[in-house]
Amino acid sequence: MYTILLKTEGTVPSFCIIFHIGNMNYKKNHYDVIHFNTGLWDVVRLSNESKRCFISCDEYIDNIRRIISRLRFYWESAQIIFATTTSVVEPCKVVADGDTVLGYRYNSGISRYNKAVTEMINSIDDMVWIDDLYSASLKLDDERMDKTHFSSAGYKILAESVIRSISSCLF
Repeated sequence: MYTILLKTEGTVPSFCIIFHIGNMNYKKNHYDVIHFNTGLWDVVRLSNESKRCFISCDEYIDNIRRIISRLRFYWESAQIIFATTTSVVEPCKVVADGDTVLGYRYNSGISRYNKAVTEMINSIDDMVWIDDLYSASLKLDDERMDKTHFSSAGYKILAESVIRSISSCLF
């Protein structure tokens, strides 16, 4: 059995998760494992800022550190798993309303953010595990609905990685 702690309409940048963790009914619930992911919106290069990501890598690392700290504050005994951000098929346009281009995502940025946050986690907290969904997603270009989202078969393959990560914490 599992519970989705934070469900949003689509994905959100990492800073939004910091705020919403407190709204997760923490007093009523006990969690053995918390598996989380964020990053696809952080690495978007807005159309008018093509060389700059929406959230800088330093801000992203700090946001993940703060998310882990808040999770530890509310559920100090839970095993935390951070899942790296999945790859995209390039060029990956971020589109609104069918044709308005908001920006672009690139695997070079995703890879850089994943590497930086993994190094940070490994240096501060050996109780946070890493689920490398990025590596798993690199093999799934044929299992996509579009350049960001996966088909049912693609999500099933990613879910197997999540299940392995969670199972390794429980057993």
